[in-house]
Amino acid sequence: MRKDAEEAISNGERVRFKYFTGSVAVDAYSDEHSLAESGTDLWTSGLFFPMNDNFSSSEDPVLVQQGKAKATDRNMYVTGTVDTSGTWRVGIGSPPREEYALIPGGVQAYYIKGEVVYKRLSLEFLTLGSLAGEP
Repeated sequence: MRKDAEEAISNGERVRFKYFTGSVAVDAYSDEHSLAESGTDLWTSGLFFPMNDNFSSSEDPVLVQQGKAKATDRNMYVTGTVDTSGTWRVGIGSPPREEYALIPGGVQAYYIKGEVVYKRLSLEFLTLGSLAGEP
């Protein structure tokens, strides 16, 4: 099953995972987020699907109803070996033409015999300029 999933995902779009370390400064009026690039970018492949707001899927309608997902958001499938912990952004294309961030609670891992075969990521579209230093 792992080999089949990896083969299907390898036929997807080229994507870049950019990892960050960050901090949040909380004051009386606002929360300030600060991110700094961390480590090396990971280039891999991913399969993309639009966020499904009808009731044929289990997770998408919940995210839409809670206001956590919009029509511009997407689901992406990656191999189980991709690090999805911490803070990261996904750029689609080479060079990246669109950027996405993880919707909180948006990682669903699929296991076989205790091993992660692939992951489903619910991603929020980021407008250009959402990251300091990005075009």
